[in-house]
Amino acid sequence: IHLNQVFARQMPVTFELALPGTSTSRKWQQWTIQPLRDQSQQVHEAQGVAVDISERKSAEIALRNALIREKELGELKSRFVSMTSHEFRTPLTTIMSTASFLEMADHKISTDKRLTRLSKIRQAARDMAELLDEVLVFGKAEANRLEFVPEAINLVSFITEIVEDYRAGSHGSHQFVFNHPQQLKPFYGDVKLMRQVLSNLLSNAIKYAPADTTITIDLTHGENQFILSVNDQGIGIPEEDQPLIFEPFHRAHNTREYSGTGLGLAITRRAISRHEGDITFVSQPGQGTRFIVSLPDIERQTSK
Repeated sequence: IHLNQVFARQMPVTFELALPGTSTSRKWQQWTIQPLRDQSQQVHEAQGVAVDISERKSAEIALRNALIREKELGELKSRFVSMTSHEFRTPLTTIMSTASFLEMADHKISTDKRLTRLSKIRQAARDMAELLDEVLVFGKAEANRLEFVPEAINLVSFITEIVEDYRAGSHGSHQFVFNHPQQLKPFYGDVKLMRQVLSNLLSNAIKYAPADTTITIDLTHGENQFILSVNDQGIGIPEEDQPLIFEPFHRAHNTREYSGTGLGLAITRRAISRHEGDITFVSQPGQGTRFIVSLPDIERQTSK
């Protein structure tokens, strides 16, 4: 193509050429093709000169990636400020208004009412602590500083304990069913990260599913992997939001009336990635969502 341009225009042509190779080891050349004229100034031949520009292209690509990353960080910062200003306002308002009420009506309310008000303050403080925990974990994930300390985990006991905590915390508002094999080998993973994964999936299921519905947890072991799924009968995820559901701070359009940071699933995916696993989902608006977590059987893989 470039040679045809030289003959058609009878002018030099300069272009860049990427040689075959991987994106990290690819070589680049800058070619200049000059037309060669005969005594009558007609062009019948051309001469090409190539210069290695691999270092320059690597620097350009690195700069472009850095600019893209800087833009992404700027967007994350903007969304973070928006999220924190909104999500922290509610518990702070609860704490301030309740504290003011107790101060003004100190001798006029019964002990039971005072304890109820104090309970609201404690719950608001817990909500703020959970928000801060999510933000801190996400910050570590973004900086690639999520600590990963694998150990043998009895997944059945581990999941049962967490499910029972959520069953008690929900005060019977939802039913929980945990299906699992009678015998299951240990899973080698990070306890803190796995707790984060399961807690995020269960809390979402409770939050977005109506009371008196069932949340089903399934655990199986296939070839070289453990499969964990959490299925709810909730509001589901709109189709237009599904490609973005794991993006930081993204919240589906049908969840605006629910509190949340939009960080839970982003953290969940990063925690699963530290295990070299994967997370997918199936969802229909109004019919619920099923999240499927695939975790590699690391011990089996390394023993081969």
